[in-house]
Amino acid sequence: MAKDVGERYARALLEVTEERKETAKVAEALDALSNAIASSGELEQVMRDPRMKNERVTVFSALADKLQAPAAVSSIIRTLDGAERLDELPNVAVAFRRLADEKAGRVRAHVTSATELQDADKKAMQAALSEAVGKAVSIDYSTDPALIGGVVVKLQDLVWDGSVASQLERMRQALRT
Repeated sequence: MAKDVGERYARALLEVTEERKETAKVAEALDALSNAIASSGELEQVMRDPRMKNERVTVFSALADKLQAPAAVSSIIRTLDGAERLDELPNVAVAFRRLADEKAGRVRAHVTSATELQDADKKAMQAALSEAVGKAVSIDYSTDPALIGGVVVKLQDLVWDGSVASQLERMRQALRT
């Protein structure tokens, strides 16, 4: 249900931002707000604590201003708060990014590698994924030394695990049987 609520607000916001040609800026601001909420217990508390109701819009609007977010971001904050749904902001951000990507004909991928990939490797990954799905691909990168080597690619509902750690685990499982 929460996903549906976030999606409805995201669709309405996307219509507004497309008219104003602010979709990319709004998506970046929503992502930044969501990341701030996820990494800050204080922001999470302000968002969810009924005793903080009077401070919510002020705190989140100030954060949006600090991010130099378009007015549509402050507007969605006020709208969600007025409907007692400010806790849906992270869901709105996820749905908005997905809908904006769909509209632009691109998909998102997340690539995790054991070490930081070189620019040439990133370009090759971009080209290979774009060719595989037949669309533009926007890739977020992260590192996880536990992979030992190789990469794990998450693209929509697919996961390609080419890490050394998973290969070793498969070998371990095969030896046990």
